[in-house]
Amino acid sequence: MAFEELKTDEKLEVAVPAKKGMDDLMLAGCTAFGIAAVASYLLCAWSFLLFQDTHRIESFALSALIGPLPALLASFWVGRRLDLAGVCGWIAGMMSASLFLFLRLQGMFRDAYAGVGPMPEYGDFAVWLAPLILLLAVGLAAGGTFAYRSKSQR
Repeated sequence: MAFEELKTDEKLEVAVPAKKGMDDLMLAGCTAFGIAAVASYLLCAWSFLLFQDTHRIESFALSALIGPLPALLASFWVGRRLDLAGVCGWIAGMMSASLFLFLRLQGMFRDAYAGVGPMPEYGDFAVWLAPLILLLAVGLAAGGTFAYRSKSQR
């Protein structure tokens, strides 16, 4: 008969633990990427949405302290705990937050030059310098921590 038992299965005394398959690894990586990207964007951008008068230096510094600074500190945790997908997601979210900050600052200067809004107290070099510093600081912190973790595990 074609469907009879082959009697070639060996009897195991201890169950073999299941290994993670490729689907499990892909799902974990994609989930880590997505959650890290959204979390880093929200952690960084919420303070600039909360304080609308970021044309003043004090308000801009306060927004930078309560938003991007915790994002910088959290990037050390992300680099330590999440794999490469999580770190890449964190950096992708910070790229979005840097673009948001660039457009926000550019809009303030555009309004000031058009006579609609107040002139910011800082120079227009901050339009590109602040997002660049934000992206480099947080990206290097997450990537450097991940690289250090990977090197120490070898």
